[in-house]
Amino acid sequence: MWSCLPRSSSSPVCAAAAWLSWLLSTCSLPCALTLTGCGDGGSTTSTPAACDALSMQTRAIALTQVLGAGKAKDGTLYVADAGDSRSSGSRLFVATGGALERKRVTGQGSSGGGADADYTLSFEDGATTRRLVIQVRASKVTGIALTSDTGKGFFADLGSDAERLTVVDSKTVASMPVHNLPGKVVIEYLAHTSAGDTLLVTRPQDDSTYDDFKLFFGKSKQLLERELTTVSRARDGGSTTLGFLVDGVEYTAHFPVVSTGTSFMPGPATLDTGRATLSLTRDATQASTLAGFSYLCRAP
Repeated sequence: MWSCLPRSSSSPVCAAAAWLSWLLSTCSLPCALTLTGCGDGGSTTSTPAACDALSMQTRAIALTQVLGAGKAKDGTLYVADAGDSRSSGSRLFVATGGALERKRVTGQGSSGGGADADYTLSFEDGATTRRLVIQVRASKVTGIALTSDTGKGFFADLGSDAERLTVVDSKTVASMPVHNLPGKVVIEYLAHTSAGDTLLVTRPQDDSTYDDFKLFFGKSKQLLERELTTVSRARDGGSTTLGFLVDGVEYTAHFPVVSTGTSFMPGPATLDTGRATLSLTRDATQASTLAGFSYLCRAP
């Protein structure tokens, strides 16, 4: 039950109270919502809070083990590190001024390890993709170069079109400020039932694990973040199962993939409510598909 005093308040919280009350009738969290003192200097408390499901803060990062650093003829500095516990592998940074700007790595490989290793990292550089290759011998960087992403192999395999960079000592870049990729949320799944329920699953575009998945579920265009109880993905091309709570009851959404023999494609998705298994119609996973939607997020 909600209360909001005085009722004449123009506070957005008060104005939204009617639909919040309705929405919370299907929530998986404790369904008590208390809104007090709206517009009168009092306090406002609630379990869920209005949020933007498609935005996130940029995560602060720092350099870890530097794999190699090199400077191009135009003064641009390229740095690769081993990544941190959140990244899926090595990271690449570019600096034209005083800060290292992270670039999105699209592919990477290595050979050897420890004192003698070779690394290759393909990365987005504006509208093109380039590749940084690093050679380490006796624990020292003995070669680093920039080349197009069309080539293959490591430093010893480079062609004449590659630009050899001047090796820079890792201590030189260790104190430089580091800027992460802008925080961006992508839609993993978006689907609806014939009864008008909408299911939305999001995750960060970069450095995400299953723990970062968020699931929203509700009627029409008013969605409430639900408690995820399980996320699992099979090794069959990506079939995914998500368990979440609605009024204390575990629902299970299943998004399978099917093989065509030469590739994989989305299969028929379903939602098990514990009482019935419903079909889920997949929607386009684009932000524009969610125009006009509103969200309530769980307390962090």
